[in-house]
Amino acid sequence: MIVAHRLAKNTVTATTGIRAYAVYTAAAVDALGLTHLTDEWTPHREVYDSGEVECWVADMTPAWAAARTVR
Repeated sequence: MIVAHRLAKNTVTATTGIRAYAVYTAAAVDALGLTHLTDEWTPHREVYDSGEVECWVADMTPAWAAARTVR
């Protein structure tokens, strides 16, 4: 199983209702030193036959709204 491929077809919108988002694995957050940002993010978990992947979801709706009003 290729985790990156599976994560591209995730359940974020179905489970959180967030339609515009960035999803980060917990391992990536730790490795990149982004833990300080997770206070504003939603915890999420993807479950596969080979195991679970802990993730964080950043709601990008405010960024999209701001981009639309800048034009």
